[in-house]
Amino acid sequence: MTTENGLRHKLRSVSPIFACGTALFADGYANGVMSDARLDSQSQFVLSAYTAIIQHESSCFDLLVLNRIYDNALAEHRYLNIISSLVFAGTVTGMIVFGWLSDKAGRKFGMMSAPWIVAFFSLLSAASSGAHHDLGGSVAMLGVCRFSLGIGVGAEYPCGSVAASERSEERDITKKSQHRWFALATNAMIDFGFVISTFVPLVLFWIFGGHHLRAIWRISLGLGAVPALAVLPWRIGMQEPERYRKDSMKHAKIPYSLVIRRYWKSLAAVSFVWFLYDFILYVSFDVRRLAVL
Repeated sequence: MTTENGLRHKLRSVSPIFACGTALFADGYANGVMSDARLDSQSQFVLSAYTAIIQHESSCFDLLVLNRIYDNALAEHRYLNIISSLVFAGTVTGMIVFGWLSDKAGRKFGMMSAPWIVAFFSLLSAASSGAHHDLGGSVAMLGVCRFSLGIGVGAEYPCGSVAASERSEERDITKKSQHRWFALATNAMIDFGFVISTFVPLVLFWIFGGHHLRAIWRISLGLGAVPALAVLPWRIGMQEPERYRKDSMKHAKIPYSLVIRRYWKSLAAVSFVWFLYDFILYVSFDVRRLAVL
């Protein structure tokens, strides 16, 4: 009975950390399901979000879903080339906006807002369509949806990730296990999202086959709403982390110049290490460059 009570207490202590960080799985999926849009050596557009990767008997080939559907019409729309970049532009915007809001309005405000943004624009991305089914309009709508989705993705970093870090410092969490739980709740979740985002189009291809490619890419994008919405019930009853309640800047002026003067070395070191991590993760995980890993 004592062992069972101890396990329940441990789960109760760790659960808020994962409630704060698990939504990063949805962010990893949303980012990974549509990777870089670029030109390959034959000057064909390769859009990994719409690509099912088939591996059989040590062979690997790309099913260029959009090229199969629209042939060479995609080449006429130059802005398709930046769709994959728009989500990152939205991510930076979300980081900045919600970084300020997480300090002023609270961590929970951002953690409740971000999943709704990701879910809503994942569904809109899946429903992208131009007037009279015009391809140019569809691509333009997709670009707007991806940028807006990126705002939700970016919101999770200063809200969910920071809250998870603050939760890991609470009294019930031992000092030695803080980093372990934080990494499992954040980095591991977003990486797992990347893995699943690669596998889902493959499963959909097995289900629908090569004659229903539109269903594959639309469902792949739309499924990003599922993990985003699934975390909301977990977060509804949460309180602000103890560290935030104690040291909140909600009603105080943030001394940005003092923070930079005092912590710029630590900030620069962490930023550089995080840049290397993101470079390896976001670039090397591209399914067409698995050899890098």
